[in-house]
Amino acid sequence: MKKNKLYVSFDESNHNHGNDIIVATFSIFPEDISTKKFGRRDYRGIRNFLDKKGRDYRFTTFASISEFEKAKYNLYIGSIFLIRDFIKKAKNDFYELEMIFDGYPRKKGNKVLEKELQEFEKIQVSNYWGNKKKKKYPILLQAADVTASELYRGLCSDILNSKKIVKFSLEEVLRLKKRFETL
Repeated sequence: MKKNKLYVSFDESNHNHGNDIIVATFSIFPEDISTKKFGRRDYRGIRNFLDKKGRDYRFTTFASISEFEKAKYNLYIGSIFLIRDFIKKAKNDFYELEMIFDGYPRKKGNKVLEKELQEFEKIQVSNYWGNKKKKKYPILLQAADVTASELYRGLCSDILNSKKIVKFSLEEVLRLKKRFETL
């Protein structure tokens, strides 16, 4: 089986109400991390983009865990669950992982990611932040942004019953939270 590189972008609904929805968009295409000006939120276009073979998305939320309403490592903690779920169901053997996060870099976060995702031979992490209307952003990150916004605006029952939501145990979340805090 051919070994591939996996590209993943992460964003959260980020409406500062707590309980944000964390989204990961996945691709095997290097051109999906090329940058362009962030246009208007084209929900239908992004849905078509993600529905093509070689691309996908997952999402989760910490809504039921009050300790995580506004924790600074939520995006990193959520990313681990989202990647593991995608890899478990993927039909590819990924050797390299390139992750793109929306938001300021967290050095501790990157260290924990490398320790937690040892199934990859190489991990690369980058961050984008600032005014999206003035900067160029990777297309895959734009897809995560639009999907997070769309899911946030969706009906709660639709979100919680979606086949794409990734659920995890409180024990595993608390273990990861402790790992971030002890660095």
